Amino acid sequence: MLTPLAARTSFTALVVCRVLEGLGEGVTFPAAHALWANWAPPLERSKLISFSYGGSQIGTVIALPISGLLCQAWGWPSVFYLFGAFGLLWFVLWMSLVTDLPKDHPRISSEELHYLQKTIGDVSKMRKTAKAPWGRILMSLPVLGIATAHVCNNWGFYTLLTCLPTYMKQVLNFDLSQDGFVSALPYLVSWFVVVLAGQLADHVRNKRYLSTVAVRKIWQSIGNQSLRLYSGERTFPVTDATRRSHSKRIYLRPIL
Repeated sequence: MLTPLAARTSFTALVVCRVLEGLGEGVTFPAAHALWANWAPPLERSKLISFSYGGSQIGTVIALPISGLLCQAWGWPSVFYLFGAFGLLWFVLWMSLVTDLPKDHPRISSEELHYLQKTIGDVSKMRKTAKAPWGRILMSLPVLGIATAHVCNNWGFYTLLTCLPTYMKQVLNFDLSQDGFVSALPYLVSWFVVVLAGQLADHVRNKRYLSTVAVRKIWQSIGNQSLRLYSGERTFPVTDATRRSHSKRIYLRPIL
C-alpha cells in the first residue's frame, strides 16, 4: 500500500520499499514448507503443497484482469491500495485461524488429529534444539544448486509477470481492460499443470514406481528445463496495424 507514496517521493524510496517487501516475502515459501511438514501426511504432501502454491498462479489469474480494470478506472495506485488492503485482511485471518501444530488448533476434529499423528507422528516431540550448521549448509553443493535453480525460475516468472502486460499493450495494442485478461491466460494454464503435477507425483510415490527423491528430482528438472527451453529469444511476425500496414518482426520471450 505504500508503493504509490514511495514512488511519488523518490526513486530511492521506491527501491527501499520494494526491498523491504522482498525481505518479507522471501521467507514465505520456506515458512510454508515448515508448516506443511507439520500438517501434511508424507504421501500427500505433493498434492497439498502444489495446490497451496498454485495460489500464486490462480491469484495472478484473478489479479491481472482486475488490475487492468482498476488502472483504466482509477489509475495504477488503486491496484496497490486494493490488494494491499486484501493483504492486511489475509494477515488478520491467518493469525486468527492458523496454528503451527495440529494439536494446537482449536477446531481440529479428533479423527483428523489422530490421522495426522498416525501418519506424521507427534512433531512436537521430534523438534530438536541443536544448532544449525549454517557454514556447511551454505557451502553444500546440493543447496547451492537448489538455490540457483530457484533464483532462475523466479527470474523467469517475475519477468513474464511484469513485462507481459506491457508487451500486450504496447506491441500487440490490446486495450488496457483486455490486457489483463489475455495476460492471465499463461498463469491459468500453469495452475492446471501445477495441480495436476502434484496429484501425479503422489500417485507415483504411493504406487512405489519411483522413490520420493527420484520424483522430486524429475519433477523439478522438468519444470526448470521447460522454462529454459521456452524462454529462449524467438521472433514472431506481428502486424502493427496502428503504425504500418505491413508485418514486422519483434522479439518475444515466451516463458510458459
